Amino acid sequence: MDELTELLVKWNKSYATGIETIDSQHRTLIEMIAAFQRAMFEGRTRDQLPGLLDRLIIYTKYHFQWEEQLLEEKQYPELEKHRKGHRVLTQQIMDFKERLESGKPVAGAPVLLFLKHWFTDHILETDFRYAKYFREKETPPVSSNVP
Repeated sequence: MDELTELLVKWNKSYATGIETIDSQHRTLIEMIAAFQRAMFEGRTRDQLPGLLDRLIIYTKYHFQWEEQLLEEKQYPELEKHRKGHRVLTQQIMDFKERLESGKPVAGAPVLLFLKHWFTDHILETDFRYAKYFREKETPPVSSNVP
């Protein structure tokens, strides 16, 4: 199988940061990426896909805001770098949505590959970095008040 047919990102233990709320939010993001993938493979029309991306954008912004607030509270030294990465990732998703809405050609495979790599790379690199920082500084924050 090639990368595209295996694209459906599924939650596994290797994605866990050890921060309950962050992990819960990451699972929700995975579900949203999977919904977008299913829609693409089911041949949904171009006018349905922007709505799925809208939901992903809204939740991603919410997640990033929550995460940045946590990093600020914990005085994470790489907060600004992390925040900048969030802005870039959000803008890329918004650009895909704009292209879909404008009728410009958008190949589904690159969008899906981007979403997969964005998620896995962001967690396995940047989010793990702050989780490690928290572990070294103190017990990780635990909250289940946020979906």
